[in-house]
Amino acid sequence: MTTTDAPASEPSTVELKSVADSKIISVSLYSTRAEITRLFKFAVETGQNQVHIVGLPNVLETESLRVEGRGAATIHDVTVSLAKDEHVPTSSPNLAELLKTRSKTSNALTRCEKALKSLEQYLGSFTVQHLEVSNLDNVLEQYDSTGGRLDAKKAEFTEELRRLDEQISAERAQIAVPHENSKLRMQATIGVFAESEGDVEIALIYAVPHATWTAFYDIRVDMDTKENPVTLIYKAAVKQNTGESWDDVPLQLETSTPTFGLAVPTLSPWNLSVYRPALLGTYFREGD
Repeated sequence: MTTTDAPASEPSTVELKSVADSKIISVSLYSTRAEITRLFKFAVETGQNQVHIVGLPNVLETESLRVEGRGAATIHDVTVSLAKDEHVPTSSPNLAELLKTRSKTSNALTRCEKALKSLEQYLGSFTVQHLEVSNLDNVLEQYDSTGGRLDAKKAEFTEELRRLDEQISAERAQIAVPHENSKLRMQATIGVFAESEGDVEIALIYAVPHATWTAFYDIRVDMDTKENPVTLIYKAAVKQNTGESWDDVPLQLETSTPTFGLAVPTLSPWNLSVYRPALLGTYFREGD
C-alpha cells in the first residue's frame, strides 16, 4: 500500500492492491454465486482522500457492490471499472542475452564442423606421390590429435546449445505468464472524507458468480451395535472460479437464493381528477 500526499487543495491518494492490502473475512456461498466481504485497513489524511483499489475479480457484479466504513471518516462516491489490457512483453534482458550467447555458440559449432570437414579433405588429398611412407605415422598422429580436439569442441558446443535452448524455452514461458492475475482486473475508486488523519477500515461487500456448492452425504453403519448403528455425515463440495483465493477463509453455506443489485422500481404515475357528471337538461312541453 502506498500513500501519496497531495497539496491542500487536492485530495490525498491512497493506492491499494486487493490481495496484498486486504483479507477476506467472510464468504456466503449460495447455489449459483457468492457474497464476499473483504476488509481493507489503511491510513488517511485529514480532509478528502481518493482511495484506488485494484485487483478485484473481473466477474464482480458491480450493482451488488456495497462499501462500509469504520473509523472517523465518511464515504462519498464509489465508482467501479475494468482496467485496460496491459502490454504483454515478448522479450527480456535475460532472453536477449541467452539468444546472443546461443548465436555465438552456434557459429562456433559451425566453424568446428567446417574444420573437421577440411581436415578430412586434407587427409584425403594425400597420394603416394605427395607423402612418403616414412612421414605417414607423423601425419596420422597429427590427424588424430587435431581431429580429437575438434571432436571434443563439437561435443562441447552441441551440449552448450542444448542447455541454452532449454533456458531460452523456460525464459519465454516465464515471459508469457502475466505477472498479475488476468482474472483480477476490476478496480474501484472510493472517496473518503476524514475528520482527522489516522487509520480507517473499509469493507467491500460484493457478489460474484462462478461459485457454487453441492451437498452430499456419507452414511456409515456399525454392525456391532444396536443403538444408533447408522451415522449420517453431511458434506459439501465447493467449486469456485472467481480468480480469488479462498484459502483459510470463513465460509458459510447458504440454501436460500438471494437477489443482488435490485434497484428502486420505476412507478407509472396515476393522474387523479375530480369527477364532474354532466348536468341533465330539463325540458317542459307547452301547456304543462
